[in-house]
Amino acid sequence: MIYMKVLAVSKLYAHKNGSGGETYLHQFLQDIQAGGHDVSVLLPEKEEIEMTHYHGIKVFETNEEHWRDYLRKPDLVITQLDFSEEVINYCMKIKQRVVQIEHCHIARDNKHLLNPKVVNIFNAPNIKKLCNQECGGVEGKTFTILPPCPDYSKYSTENIKYRQFITMVNPSKQKGGDIIYKLAELMPERKFMVVEGGYYPWAQDIRFNLPNVVIQPNTQEMIKDVYMKSRIVLQPSRWETYGMVSAEARSCGIPTIVSKASGLLDNHGVVALYGNTLGEDEEATNENVLKYKQLIEMLDHQPSYLLWSQHALDTAERVRKIQKEQVQEFLDWLEELS
Repeated sequence: MIYMKVLAVSKLYAHKNGSGGETYLHQFLQDIQAGGHDVSVLLPEKEEIEMTHYHGIKVFETNEEHWRDYLRKPDLVITQLDFSEEVINYCMKIKQRVVQIEHCHIARDNKHLLNPKVVNIFNAPNIKKLCNQECGGVEGKTFTILPPCPDYSKYSTENIKYRQFITMVNPSKQKGGDIIYKLAELMPERKFMVVEGGYYPWAQDIRFNLPNVVIQPNTQEMIKDVYMKSRIVLQPSRWETYGMVSAEARSCGIPTIVSKASGLLDNHGVVALYGNTLGEDEEATNENVLKYKQLIEMLDHQPSYLLWSQHALDTAERVRKIQKEQVQEFLDWLEELS
């Protein structure tokens, strides 16, 4: 039995962009569909009209000027990021139920958080806290649902001898991209992999002049192209809402070294391999490089490596259980609506 027709509206989607927000939305919609609901995705303002299925989810791309008319048809609309304000405003006009997924509190018009008719989903406790602080509270119903924590444990020991790289994804300054190159210069005997991110290529620092750094183009085959080749994964972000890359790496049993950015604290908890939150000045950056170097060298000790690898798998299992319970709470709410 299908309970409700659900339409998600987004600028990008995981069938063509595998970044964190799109991966989150896709997995969440798969969970909703598995709960018995009819789910589809609308991507407005594209160059042409196109329809496809991606892992069982119907995805419509459209260049229709009147794409908002589609918002009248479902029982529930879900939106995130770029089109959120426009979608929410129109849903209020036509008295449509709408759910907003909040990945970030920075540089956004968050007046909808004060609208009791809008349901808000926060992707981490930290984001909910920051949004509450910024708006003085959230009026509508809220859920906190962590990003998906896939079970990649079967890859934790397979072909371990081929794992040779110290890896970082999306070398922008916000993500701490300068750290990976400083480490490569400081540790010329090590092999590093820099993976192009899915967002804002103009903001990424891609350097081809270091002999011990391999550049991996942006890929949706992260297991095959990245994680199966990585011995250690770094996420030295200056700011992070959650950190999907380190969560995925952890699910593969790969020790991850992360900064103390608030989202990564949400993600990894108290016991983790933490560098420092990166400052902007050169002195602070150099201090952090030395901290990351020490942690990398600590993982040369095989018993330490195996200990942190098992800890990564255990943490992933714990987070996976929490995330499933959070999704079920949302599904229970949908059933009540239907």
